[in-house]
Amino acid sequence: MRLEFLSCGIDWSEILSNAERVVKIAAIVIGGTWTYLKFIRGRIYRPRLKASVSGRIVSVDGQPHLVVDLGMENVGSSKVEVRQEGTALQVFSPDLNSTAAPPDQIGWMRLGTFAVFEKHGWIENGESIQDRLLIRLPPKIPFFKLEFQVAVKRIVWHARAIIEVGEPQKAVFG
Repeated sequence: MRLEFLSCGIDWSEILSNAERVVKIAAIVIGGTWTYLKFIRGRIYRPRLKASVSGRIVSVDGQPHLVVDLGMENVGSSKVEVRQEGTALQVFSPDLNSTAAPPDQIGWMRLGTFAVFEKHGWIENGESIQDRLLIRLPPKIPFFKLEFQVAVKRIVWHARAIIEVGEPQKAVFG
């Protein structure tokens, strides 16, 4: 018993060889597209910022003031649009009336929230921007905590610092 469809003059080896080539080409195209979407586009063009905060205490007419330096650097490969809503500096003082027995972490009371980088809507790739604030402080507090946060789309970056009061420096304006 012989299969008649094999003897009808069709070269099945050539058809299967061509089908194999088509499948290989499709696999390469699909794999390349998937790699581009998941790796290159998803990682390289994702917003990446480096936030920094530092401060020092100065005395202005005997009143302690905090000079805060804020920085943002775009370390990614695309322009990053900064949202003002969610981008701020918060200043905290220690809650020294805590009833917890030492050793324990200090609790913090928020003194204020300040808008920052109000004149910057975006940061180009490789660009660094800075902002500086002068904040009047209540007297006789030994240290302060600064929390700087930057909001971009659904991502938030944080930078924190604790500033010791120590001996205030004299402020020189001019």
